[in-house]
Order: sequence, then C-alpha cells, then structure tokens
Amino acid sequence: MTTYLNSAWYDSMVGLVRVRPGDDALDASVMGHTLQLKPRPEGQFGLRYKLFGMIPVQVSAFDGIRISMAKVANHDVLVGHFGDDTMLVGERLRPAPVPQRLLDYVGEYRIVGQKLGIMPDRLALRLEDGLLVGECSFSELPGFVLRIGLNPISDTELLVSGLGTGKGETILATSKGKDKVLLFSGLELHKVTN
Repeated sequence: MTTYLNSAWYDSMVGLVRVRPGDDALDASVMGHTLQLKPRPEGQFGLRYKLFGMIPVQVSAFDGIRISMAKVANHDVLVGHFGDDTMLVGERLRPAPVPQRLLDYVGEYRIVGQKLGIMPDRLALRLEDGLLVGECSFSELPGFVLRIGLNPISDTELLVSGLGTGKGETILATSKGKDKVLLFSGLELHKVTN
C-alpha cells in the first residue's frame, strides 16, 4: 500500500469517514457501520459490508461501485465510480491543533429552546485522533450515526469541514452562566453535566 493509504479522515456525502489500513484492504467506518475497501485494478477499490464490523460480505448494491483517490487543486479527494459515471464523494481532512479552551466543550449536548422539524436524540462533540467530531443520532434512523469533522479557527469558533452543502458553516463556542453552549444554525446546544 502507498503512504496516502495510512489512517485518515474524510468528509463525504454521507458524513465523516475514518479510513484505516487492514490486512489486505482498507476499512472505512461511516455512519456507525464498517465497509471494506478492497483493492481493484486501476487504483480503484471495491466495497464490501463488514458484518459486525469484522466479517466482509458482498452486498449486491455495492457491486457496481468503485472508489479511488485523487488530488484535485491541492485537495486529496475520494472519487466514486458508478459504471461510466464518476463523482466527487469526499475530501481528506487534516486535523488542526485544538485550542485548550475548546477541549472543555467536548462531551454530550442537549438542544435548548424551540425545536423545529426532526431533531437528533443524541448530540455530542468528541475528540478522536486529533480531530474534533460532531456526532448525532435520530430515533427515526436507528443504527445510523451522523458525524461531521470540525476544524477550530479560533478558541471560540469551529468550521464544519469538507466540500458541499452545509460545509463551511461555523459553530460558536460560548457560555451562558456556568453552561458551555454551542450555537449552530439557529440551534442552542447546552453541554450536559453530570
């Protein structure tokens, strides 16, 4: 395997993806599930689902899908190949140093105030292998965990990483009294304390 196949974070059209080298393939963790990326000719990878995160099984829906890695305008990207069609699937993220003040915001959160539409049941800000990760799950989508990479741009602001819809938005880290508060897209999130 070449050096760019080492463990890496990618933002994708289905959320944050953690890619790690396996024995003879790559493992990709996405939305609470694990996929195996098996090397194929022409620098592409085929997809197999890993049952219980361990046992690779063929899923017919993945048969015509291939993934490759490319560099586009100084961005390391994942490219999806679907028959004769190709499309941008994701971008590699490079974790930035996390200011000490933002580490105090790592934890579970609850939404305060008026809730509009479908809202997540569980919200969290995590630090994983140097990357700040926003995580949420919905009772309407059991078993799926939506995760986004966050890049600190100051000790009070986080940028939603990646390319595409919703990327580049900011999250403000502030306080209300003794509560740690995150402000994002009209939502007020308060850190849950024990």
